[in-house]
Amino acid sequence: MSVEVLDKGPDIFFCNPEVCLNGSNLVVQCLNSYREIRPDVPCLNITLTKSIPAQAGLGGGSSDAASMLLWLYRNFPIPSERLSELALSLGSDVPFFLNPTPSRGQGRGEILNPLKIHKEMNLLIVKPDEGISTRQAFLWLHQNRPGRQKTLDIDSIVDAINNESYHSLFDLASNQFTDCFLSLLPNKRFIPEFFKRTGADYYSLTGSGSAWYGIYSDSHLRLNAYRQALVDCQVFLCTSLNSIPS
Repeated sequence: MSVEVLDKGPDIFFCNPEVCLNGSNLVVQCLNSYREIRPDVPCLNITLTKSIPAQAGLGGGSSDAASMLLWLYRNFPIPSERLSELALSLGSDVPFFLNPTPSRGQGRGEILNPLKIHKEMNLLIVKPDEGISTRQAFLWLHQNRPGRQKTLDIDSIVDAINNESYHSLFDLASNQFTDCFLSLLPNKRFIPEFFKRTGADYYSLTGSGSAWYGIYSDSHLRLNAYRQALVDCQVFLCTSLNSIPS
């Protein structure tokens, strides 16, 4: 995302075609909300280039909002507590993206405690052509009222990652939105089956979906999986980050 101050209005927004920068976009909401605190923020020329698929559970919109928020904060400071409040008002995971390092999120996402993860993971992400909006996912969860999610042993999960015991994550971790995915997109059940077939050590839905990720300790298996064509899906090779790149 690039931001340029304009001599006069109105604001100018531009983004790649599949994403509309209108009132529903978090970048626009962020700017409008920030101006309620700092009315002196001038008109801006904002160019947003989306690389992370929308409605994937990958935090693309939230990270965009956090980037906009940090640009505004650097150039038009507000009290740090107002920054945190504004981030949370935009989305539960926006506070995380203000300082995106491995963390345990609690509350609505505003209580963040860093985790000592020192292993980088080789990931494969599969995003089907159909998405699931965050609102749609939580509405399904509310209506279907699944059983209470088991309490997670975060320390054991961190140890499993650092010791590369990824297969044990099947017993340690879970995602309540998996049933939502299988219910709303039954024709995409082949995605978790794909990860199992291609030798992923662990695989799961990302956030509220609709993307899935797999962890591969064998880089050759991951590359072979990446090369396999999946109908109506985008496939990405990724590596986890344990700190913010300089």
